Order: sequence, then C-alpha cells, then structure tokens
Amino acid sequence: MAATTTRSKKPPVTWKNWVGTGNDQDGFEVLQIDNEIGKGVFATKEFQVGDFLLEYAGERTSYDEALEREKEYEDAGLGCYIYYNVKGPNGNFCLDATHSQQAGRYINDSKKKWANSYTKKETMTYEGTDYKTVYLCIYAKKTIPKGC
Repeated sequence: MAATTTRSKKPPVTWKNWVGTGNDQDGFEVLQIDNEIGKGVFATKEFQVGDFLLEYAGERTSYDEALEREKEYEDAGLGCYIYYNVKGPNGNFCLDATHSQQAGRYINDSKKKWANSYTKKETMTYEGTDYKTVYLCIYAKKTIPKGC
C-alpha cells in the first residue's frame, strides 16, 4: 500500500490580514504607464475571482475638506486620489489617498465592462469594544493573470 501525504493548504489572504497595517500584500508592482495616464498597479502573480487584492488606504476627511484638498492638489500640479462619500457607521467620510504609499490608489478606474476589480466596503468591529470602522477593499472581479 502506498503512503499518503497530506498537504496543508495556506489559509486564504483576507482583508482583515491587511487593512489598517500600512502595507500591501505581495503580488503587486506599481509602474509608470505613460505621462498622460500616470502610474498603474500590475499583478506579479495570478489572482482568482473574489480574491482580496489591496486596501484603498488614505486619510479620512469630511466632504468639504476633500473638496478643498482637491483644489489645492490641482493648483500644486499633484495627482488627486480622493474617494468621495464613503458611508460609515458614524456618517459619511472621504478617503484621501494622495499621500498614501499603498498601491490601492493606483488601481485602474476603468469602465465597469473592462474592470478586473471592484471596491467593497468592509466593516471591522474591534474585539471587546463597540468600535466599528470601515475600510475600502479591492477584490478581483475576474481572474487576473500575472502581468495585468
């Protein structure tokens, strides 16, 4: 009788492993596409439908503050990476990722029919408290091959 071996599967990477850490999981690189488009995120490994990819991380601001910052960034010739009107447990807020070092801000915002990812709001409740916070997580909409 042949011996059998059991392979242990790695636990899936979930959004809870990464949000709020200030880090991105392995499997991505940010590259300059051209001067008009700017930078984009590319996969260095394959991702499957539904896989957590990255957090859209940024500083939480009010809507009015976000509008002011957008004008300031434009006047300074900076790119603007503000995600508007995120619904949270304590009201709406905006996420300003303009100065974030995380790759999520460079995810392609192409039209729905061409998009290979989508953004979903996730709420984390901290153990032993009533405190809840919302994160914007980016997931694979379809299989994303290496290099895309």
